[in-house]
Amino acid sequence: MLCFMNFTCKNGIALRAVVSLILTVSPSSLILTVSPSLPGLFGYLTFGNQVESDILVSYSTNSMLMLVGHICITFVAVCSYPVLNFVAR
Repeated sequence: MLCFMNFTCKNGIALRAVVSLILTVSPSSLILTVSPSLPGLFGYLTFGNQVESDILVSYSTNSMLMLVGHICITFVAVCSYPVLNFVAR
């Protein structure tokens, strides 16, 4: 799937050089890899082996920090859907 997305990015870049492709795809791939991994890492570091499969259930919902975390994870889910849907079309 990532190869197809890279091909699509290459077609949309004005200067179709390998360097342009690397400078475009590398940051986006890094963001798409790190953003879902951080909540999982912090959930495991907080709760160890007792972490729930849905880490948002493990945390209290009374904290403003947790509300920000819920909003960030929702943002990641909303932004990743169009990327995956575009590849599937």
